[in-house]
Amino acid sequence: MAMTHDYLEYLDEQIGISPASSQEELQAAQTISDLMKQHDVETEIEEFDARTFSKVGPAVILTLLFLGAFLLAIGSGAVTVVGLLLVVATMAVLVLRYLGTDVLSGIGGTSRSQNVVAHHAAEGELAAKGNRPIVVVAHYDSPHESFLNSSAISKYVPVLKKYSPYLALCIALCAFIRILVFIPAPVRRVISWIGFIAAIPLLLIAVGVFAERFSPCTLGANNNKSGVAAMLGVLENVCPTGKAPVTHRPHVTPALAAAPVPPAPEPVLGVRHGKDVVESLGILPETCEIDYIDRTPADSPEEIQEEPEGSQTAPLNVPNEPETTADLEEARSHAASATASATASVPVVEDEEPADSDGPEAAFDPGATQPVPVVADDSRSATPDDSDWGKTTYAPSISDVARRASLFDLPDPSEASSDPFAEDPNVTRVAPSQGRRVNMAQKLAQNNENNAHRIRTSNSVPTIDSDPLAPPAVEPLDTLSGSREVEPAEKKHRFRIFGNKHGNDDNDDWDDDSNGWKGGATTRSGLRMVDGDEDEPLAEASNEDELRDAVLSMSDDELISHDIWFVALGASSIDHAGMKAFLGKHRSSIRGAFLINLDCVGAGSLTALNREGLLNVRRADRRLLRLLSGTASDLHIPLMQKELDWGTTDATPAMRQSVRAITIVGMGENGMPALSKTADDSIENVDADQAASVAALVTEMIRRS
Repeated sequence: MAMTHDYLEYLDEQIGISPASSQEELQAAQTISDLMKQHDVETEIEEFDARTFSKVGPAVILTLLFLGAFLLAIGSGAVTVVGLLLVVATMAVLVLRYLGTDVLSGIGGTSRSQNVVAHHAAEGELAAKGNRPIVVVAHYDSPHESFLNSSAISKYVPVLKKYSPYLALCIALCAFIRILVFIPAPVRRVISWIGFIAAIPLLLIAVGVFAERFSPCTLGANNNKSGVAAMLGVLENVCPTGKAPVTHRPHVTPALAAAPVPPAPEPVLGVRHGKDVVESLGILPETCEIDYIDRTPADSPEEIQEEPEGSQTAPLNVPNEPETTADLEEARSHAASATASATASVPVVEDEEPADSDGPEAAFDPGATQPVPVVADDSRSATPDDSDWGKTTYAPSISDVARRASLFDLPDPSEASSDPFAEDPNVTRVAPSQGRRVNMAQKLAQNNENNAHRIRTSNSVPTIDSDPLAPPAVEPLDTLSGSREVEPAEKKHRFRIFGNKHGNDDNDDWDDDSNGWKGGATTRSGLRMVDGDEDEPLAEASNEDELRDAVLSMSDDELISHDIWFVALGASSIDHAGMKAFLGKHRSSIRGAFLINLDCVGAGSLTALNREGLLNVRRADRRLLRLLSGTASDLHIPLMQKELDWGTTDATPAMRQSVRAITIVGMGENGMPALSKTADDSIENVDADQAASVAALVTEMIRRS
């Protein structure tokens, strides 16, 4: 399932924020379509129109309901009548919505969005007409941030949304009691204020919807690029290509992202000792003159400082012009005469700049002790050209000469050697003789012959002179090869009433041995011998993911025998418009199908939702829920079950149209989808291994369906 990691990194790099019905969402759809086409499946981008007012409409209804409860609590006369009308109208709209008629669906403008649909037709020997279709869906549009999900009240939001219908009924009941004139006015006023207090949570939910519409979008790494990556991982298992999408972004783990940035290294400075330090060492004679030369870029290497007469110093700089033989002889004689002089000197060149010159160069003293930058040796710091450099598996290359040289010190086994720890070190030891090596066939024949010999001698009593620890005698090769016939041992006949219905076989040889063969598929003589050490560890141990993938891939015929739909939904944040458009076009094609919705599967605790919906609650398909739970248990993937009776997912419209659907979602600690609609929804906080586990879970569920 390593391909799921690659898909997640690729989607995070190629797709940024993609709000519903935007140009960025269209580009994201094209990117996902290109990835699906690489698997040689029928891929199509299906466009549809979405009502932008469909999600804001319920928030407007809740706001009007709060306003009506407020007018009933503070007003009298005409104000009370207006408040009562608002409460009655809003409750009528909510009741119709509960019954399945949304009167606000046709209000407002429309926007353009699209679904990416890929269809894999059933194939293979197990493909049949009665095989159940499978639909795997995941939305790709990025949601907006919401303060209800990121603030401290986020853990109370599910409770508020769950009991919001009961709060609306409480407001309607208080409004009805408000118009009963036979109840005392103070009592009716108190009941009106109770209805107003019940409307405050509804106003909070409505304000959250309005604020979300104008808030910035999240990156959507978990909601819902992780779901799309898991869906593409299932597509890779169904139609494998083996080609990972190319990404240029390095993998950033949460630990690496939290690590502090190391400071820039400071330049390393050395110390150039001045004239005073050199003189204090006492190495040079007192008559030796020490002068430091200022090597600046302005100095020309061709210029030579002319020495005054009588000076015993020689210049360091030599001209770059080619010298003749006469010049070389003259230079050699001059050097010899300078060496033989009484006073030793160090060859230096005086500073070219006069002492009384002005400017910043005049204040510089070449003979003073000062720090100088240390030039690094690039030849020594060059890294080896090896892919394992910097890893624990790196081993320096050793030349063949070094390998052969290390064998020169080994003793020759064919020669006699002396034991230095023996009493008499002069006594020599005889080198062990090396027997002739036999091949595997000879070893098997020898093993069979030894077993037959042990069977023949099992009833005989060993003599006192026999050595029980002595190894069995090795017979010649002609005997081992089977050229000499072996006489069978005499058997004891037992009285049997019904006879021996199994016939005579090799196992009968063990009937007379109390410690012999007690059952099994074959005798020891039929066992094969493996040439090698049994305790030798494997060269490379397969990890758990590779082993699981290898086991799951053994039944690919069952996987490809289904009609599988892979749908990337758009405009999911606009009241699940993408799912409604897909069902409106393909409802007859997916009749009787299992629909699996993947949402926020890259973080949190993996959960299978058994109930969904706020007003019209629907139950997930029990067979599909049982199948997913059993598969997750077999694959050792933790999968919980939970109710989402305070909200909806993309699977909720499918359940309301009698499609057998279920949602797999990653739940956070606050009881809401993990990282959803928060600024923390980035790739650094997403667990790619969990998304890969979901892909493996859905793949195995398809095999078993």
